Amino acid sequence: MGTIFGCLLGYSGSYGFIYLFKESLEKLGLENPQPHLSMYDISVVAALTIGLFLLTAVIPARNAVKIDPIEGLNQ
Repeated sequence: MGTIFGCLLGYSGSYGFIYLFKESLEKLGLENPQPHLSMYDISVVAALTIGLFLLTAVIPARNAVKIDPIEGLNQ
């Protein structure tokens, strides 16, 4: 759900940026600038999000497994 919300937020941010700076973008040579969201973009964002989620879940779990419960109680 976060990935979908993030994609929509990014798309709306791109649309807002283009709306605000349309004249400047046209002066740079872009004719009729439009935001473009492809399946590749969504896949990359989803893969990076899942990878980051797994990384942030695995590292604390590995550290928790290494701690001896008795030693943890003594600290």
